[in-house]
Amino acid sequence: MRIVSNIRIKWRLIGGFFLCTLLTGLTGGLGIISIQAIQGQLNASFLEIGGSMDAQNTDIRRLSGVRVCVNAIMGADAVDAVNNASLHMKGIQTQNAEKGSRDQNTLLEMVKKLQMIKIGQLTTAGKLTELKKASIKLLNEVVKLSLAVVDNADFEAIVAVDNAGSDIKKSLEKMVTSKESSVPAEQTELNQQMDAMSKTTGKALSSIKTALSARANMNKLEALVKDALMAEDSAAVDYAKIEIATLFENIKTEIAALPADETSAQMGKLMSELSELIVKMIQAKKDTILASQQLSETSATIYKVMGTVDANMLGAVQRMKENTDSTMKVCTDLVVNGRYVQIILVAVAFMLAIVVGWVVSTSIIQPILKIADFTIKLREGDLSVRVQTGSDEIGLMSGYLNRLVDDLNGKAQVAVSISEGDLTAEVDVTSEKDSLGKALQTMLNSLNGIIGELYCAARQVDAGSGQVADSSQALSQGATQQASAMEEISSSMNEVGAQTRNSAENAAQANQLSVTARDAAREGVGRMEEMMAAMSAIQASSQEIAKIIKTIDGIAFQTNLLALNAAVEAARAGKHGKGFAVVAKEVRSLAERSAKAAQETAELIERAGNKVVEGNRIAQKTADALGSIKEGTTRVADIVGEIASASNEQAQSITQITAGLSQINDVTQRNTAIAEETSAASVELMSQAAYVQQVLARFKIKDQKTAVQKNLLLNHDITPLIS
Repeated sequence: MRIVSNIRIKWRLIGGFFLCTLLTGLTGGLGIISIQAIQGQLNASFLEIGGSMDAQNTDIRRLSGVRVCVNAIMGADAVDAVNNASLHMKGIQTQNAEKGSRDQNTLLEMVKKLQMIKIGQLTTAGKLTELKKASIKLLNEVVKLSLAVVDNADFEAIVAVDNAGSDIKKSLEKMVTSKESSVPAEQTELNQQMDAMSKTTGKALSSIKTALSARANMNKLEALVKDALMAEDSAAVDYAKIEIATLFENIKTEIAALPADETSAQMGKLMSELSELIVKMIQAKKDTILASQQLSETSATIYKVMGTVDANMLGAVQRMKENTDSTMKVCTDLVVNGRYVQIILVAVAFMLAIVVGWVVSTSIIQPILKIADFTIKLREGDLSVRVQTGSDEIGLMSGYLNRLVDDLNGKAQVAVSISEGDLTAEVDVTSEKDSLGKALQTMLNSLNGIIGELYCAARQVDAGSGQVADSSQALSQGATQQASAMEEISSSMNEVGAQTRNSAENAAQANQLSVTARDAAREGVGRMEEMMAAMSAIQASSQEIAKIIKTIDGIAFQTNLLALNAAVEAARAGKHGKGFAVVAKEVRSLAERSAKAAQETAELIERAGNKVVEGNRIAQKTADALGSIKEGTTRVADIVGEIASASNEQAQSITQITAGLSQINDVTQRNTAIAEETSAASVELMSQAAYVQQVLARFKIKDQKTAVQKNLLLNHDITPLIS
C-alpha cells in the first residue's frame, strides 16, 4: 500500500483504467466478432428478402396499374377515355416484356380484350343512341300523320253523311208536294238514297275505325320500342322484336285499308323507313347487351386472375417469412453463445475492477480522511494543527493547506490585536482574492477613521459647550446689570413722582430730572439692545450646538453599524474573534450611550432655544417700553413749562412707567433663569464629551495627531455625568 501511495494519483487511475479498458476491449472484440457473424447471416437473408421484396413490389405496382386501368376502362363513358387507359397499359406491357410472369401476361391479354369489348360497347351504344334519336323523330312524324288520317276520315264521313242527308231531305220534300200517283216512284228513290247514305256512313265509319286502330297500334309500337330499349337481356329484346314485327304488319294492313290519298301514301312510306330503323336499333341493342355481358365476363375473369396473382404473392411472402425465421434462429444462437462468453469476461473484468478500485481508492481515501480530520480541527478553531505532506497530488494539497493555516494564524493575531484595542496592526493581504485579509484591512482603516472622527467630534462638542457656557454666563451678567438698572430707574421714577408733586416750586429741578430720566432711558434702550443681541447669539449658539449634537448622533449611529459589522465579522472569525466581539460590543454600548446623551442634550438645547425665543419676545416688549419711556422723558423736557397744568397727566404716566418697569424686572429675572439653565446644560454636554474622549482613549490608532489630542483630553480627568 505504501508503494501505491508513492505513485501519483494520475498514474494510479490511468493504470486501473488501462486494465479495465483492456478487459473491455477483449469483451468488445468478441462481441464484434459475434456481431460480424450475425451481420453476415443477416446480409445474406436481407439480400434474399430484398430480391423477393423487389419482385413483389414490382408485381404490386403492375397489379396496381392493371387495377387502375381496368377500373378506368369499366368506368369510361367515351372511346377517348378507353384510349387514355390503353396508354397507361403500354408502360405495364413494356415492364412485363422482361420480367412478367405467365399469369401477368395472360392478364394483360385479357385487359386488351376488355379494352376492345369496351370500345365495341361504346361504339354500339353510340350507334344505338343515334338510331334511337332517328327512330323517335320518325315515329313522331308517323304519329302526326296518323292523327291527320283520323281527322281526315272524320271530316270525310261528316261531309258524306251531310250530303246524303241533304238528298234525303229533298226527296222527302218532293214526296210531300207530289201527287199520290207519283209516291211509289219517289219512295223508291228515297229508299235508294237511304241505302246510299247507309253505305256512305258505313264506309266513313270503316275509315274512322281503321284510322283509330292505326293510331292505337302506333301508340303500342312506341311502347314496344321503349320496352326493347329498356330491356337488359337478349330474350326480352327478341320478344319485343317479334311483337314489333307483328305490329308493323297490322299497321301496314290498316294503312292499306285507308282511303288512298297523299297522307296515307306518305304514312306508308314513313312506316317502311321506321321499320328498317327499328330493326337496326333492336340489333344495336342486342349488340350492346352482348358487349355488356362480354365486358362483365371478361372483367370477372381479370379479377379472378388478379386474385390468383395475389395468392402467389402471399405464398412468396410466407416462404420469405420462413427463410427469415430460419436466419433469425441462427443469429439467436450466435447471440446466446456470444452472451455467455461476454458474461464470463464481464465477471472477470468486474472482479479485477473491484480489486483495482479498492487498492486505488484506499490509497486516495486514507489521505483524504486525514485531511478531513484536519479540516474538522481547523473548523473547531485549532490553528496549531498540521497535515502530513507527500509527493502526490494530495500531498501537494496538504502543503497548501498548511500554508493556509499559517495565513489564518497571521490574520488571527491581527484580530487579537483589534480585540485588545490596538488598531495599529498591519494585515498581510496575500492576493486580490483574499476577501478575509481585505475585510480585516478595511475594518482596521474604518476603525482608525471612525475613532479619529470621534476624537474630533468630541473636541468640537467640548469647544462648543464651552462657548455656550461663556455665552450663558455673559447673558446672566447682562441680566444682573439690567436688574440693577431697573432698580435705578424705579428710584428715579419715585423721585420724578415727588418732583411732580412739587412741580410748581421745582420746575428747573424737574427739567434736570427729566433730562436725567431721558439719559437713563437711552441707557436702558442700549442695554436692551445689547441683551437682544446676546439672546440672538444664544439662539445661534443653540442652533450650532443642535447641529453638533446631530453630528454626534450620526457618528454614534455609524459607530453602532460598524460595531454590528465588527460583531458579524467576529462571529465569522470564531474563537479568535471573541476579543474583537467584546470590543465591538463595548463600542456599540458607547455609541448607544453617546446617542442617548446627545438626544438628552438636544432636548435641553431645544427647551433653552424655546426659552431664548420667549426671552427675545419679552425683551422686544421691554425695548418697546423703554422706547415709550424715552418718548415720555422727551415730552417731559418739551412741556416742562406746562408742568403745572399737566401734573395729573404726569402722575398717570408715572404710574404706567412703574408698571412697565415691573414687567421689565420680571423679564430680566426670566432671562437670568434661562441663562443659568443653558449654562448647566453646557456643563453637562462638556462632561459627556469628556467621557466619550476617555472611552476612545482605550484605542491605539495610527494617526499620531489624534493620539496627542487624546492625551490632552485625558489630562482633564473629567468624570462623566451620565453612565
